[in-house]
Amino acid sequence: MTKQAKHTRTIELPEIPQEVAEVIEGLRSYSYSDPEIAFKTPKISYVVRDYVEESKENASSFIIAAMHGYTVEKSPEERLREYYERGREEAEESYYSGHSHLSVYADGRAKGAKDAATILGITVPGVNAPEDDGKIAEALADSLDEDDEEWTPWEA
Repeated sequence: MTKQAKHTRTIELPEIPQEVAEVIEGLRSYSYSDPEIAFKTPKISYVVRDYVEESKENASSFIIAAMHGYTVEKSPEERLREYYERGREEAEESYYSGHSHLSVYADGRAKGAKDAATILGITVPGVNAPEDDGKIAEALADSLDEDDEEWTPWEA
C-alpha cells in the first residue's frame, strides 16, 4: 500500500500596482484564463510589460497575482492619510493617558503629514481637505429646487 504525501505550501499574495490589477481584471472580464493572463499579458500590455521588466521580483509577483490573487498597492495619498490618521490617534491616546510629551510628538507627525500634502500641492481628503463621502454632493443636490432649471454652479 502506498501512501501519498500531501504537500501544501502557503503563498503570500503579492501587492501590485493599481494599473496592473486593472489589466488583470479587464482580461478576466473577457474570460481569459489565469495561465493566459500570466503568460500572454506581458506581450500585449505595455503597463504589464514595463512592470514585469522592472525586476525579477515584479515578474514573479505578476505570475502569482494572475494565478492566485493579489492585493493592490496603496496610493501615495492613501499612505499619507494613514500616516496622518495614525499620528492623530496616537496623539489623542497619549494625551488621555497622561503622556502629554508623546501627544505633542504624535500631533507634530500628523501636522507634518498635512503640511507635506499642502507643500506638494496635493489634496488628500481627510488630511488637508474634508472627507468627501458623497454627503457634500448629496447635500448640494438636496438643496436645489427642482423647478430652478437655470441654476449653474458659478451662481452659488
